[in-house]
Amino acid sequence: MRSFLLGQLALVLSVAGMIVAAGLLLKAHDTPGGGFVAGISTAFVVVLLIAARGTPWFRARVGVAPESLLLVGVGILFASAFVPVLLGAPAATHGTVTLHLPLGVEWKLSTTLIFDLGVTITIASGLASAILVLWERLVTEERILP
Repeated sequence: MRSFLLGQLALVLSVAGMIVAAGLLLKAHDTPGGGFVAGISTAFVVVLLIAARGTPWFRARVGVAPESLLLVGVGILFASAFVPVLLGAPAATHGTVTLHLPLGVEWKLSTTLIFDLGVTITIASGLASAILVLWERLVTEERILP
């Protein structure tokens, strides 16, 4: 039997968790680890939602198999590494652009953000795939409450 209160709390916490993951990705995109930590944070949200709502609810709401997203993430990683080669630069070369926004705000954009986005998608979808498979196996073997 699932708790209504836990299910509602999980929804609120999952929104907060995804905001934190997006913040980690955007704030740390030009420093090591931003994409990896954002992927781990996203996987934590997946665990929270599956624990509170169950795998059928999660699969119905997401609508995309995590394995498919894993391929998208790896594709982004390869593209960010090899597109510079097509442009005549060494592999995995990254560039930076500074945007001057209104009110004197400057926002530095780096192509490492694309790489970190690929890392985030790869880590989050890979862990989500593993979590879903393991959770469904535990439920079918009745080791935890269905």
